[in-house]
Amino acid sequence: MKYTTYKSQTGKDILYILISIAVILCAALSGIPATLKVILYILAGIAIVMSVWSICSKRSITAIILFYVFRLMPIKDRRDPKVFEAYMKSSSEEYKLNEKTAKKYNIKNLDNYTDTYVIDHQQSPDDLVIFYIHGGGYWVRPYGIHFTMFNKLAEMLHAKIIIPVYPLAPAHNAVEANEMVYERYMHLLNVNKVDPKKIIFMGDSAGGGLAMSLM
Repeated sequence: MKYTTYKSQTGKDILYILISIAVILCAALSGIPATLKVILYILAGIAIVMSVWSICSKRSITAIILFYVFRLMPIKDRRDPKVFEAYMKSSSEEYKLNEKTAKKYNIKNLDNYTDTYVIDHQQSPDDLVIFYIHGGGYWVRPYGIHFTMFNKLAEMLHAKIIIPVYPLAPAHNAVEANEMVYERYMHLLNVNKVDPKKIIFMGDSAGGGLAMSLM
C-alpha cells in the first residue's frame, strides 16, 4: 500500500518570501503613486512575516490563520435562553450538506443513511477506510472546512472516509450520539463487509473522545 508522502511547506514559504521581496523592489524602483507603494509594502511585509512564521512553527499559513480566527471567535453563552433555544432548534433539524461542497468533493451518502457521508479516493479494495468523527463540543455540526480536510486526507492516503454526523446536544444526548456512530460502524462490518483491520478511527476534539468511546 503506497501513500502520498507529506510534503513540507518550506519550499513554498521561501518562494513567497522571494516573490514578496521582488514586489518590494519593483515598487521602490517604479514610478507608481506613493499610496499604492505603501499598500504593496504592507502586503509584501505581511506575506514575509507569515512565511517566516510558517517556517519557524512548521505549520502552513492557512493553519496559522485558522488557529487565530477560531481563537478570536466569540463564544456564545449557552445558558442564555435565546442562545439555548437556537441550539435546540438547529440540533433538532436534519443536517444538510451544502450542495456545492458535496459536488466539489463528490461526496455521497453511506448507502441509505442521509446523516453519514463518504469521500472515496481508494485506488484498490485493500486501501484504508477512515471512520472520522467530527468535533464541535457535541453542540456544533461540521463546517465546510472539515470536508476540505477530509478530501485532502483521503487523497493523500488513497482512502475512503466515512463521516457520521451524529445527534447533537441539547436536543440529543451522549447515548444517542454513541449509538448512532456505533450503528454506522457495524454497518460497515456487517453490510459493506469491510475488514476491521483496514478501518482507522479518527476524530477531532469532541469527535476524538467519541471515537475513543467506541474502542
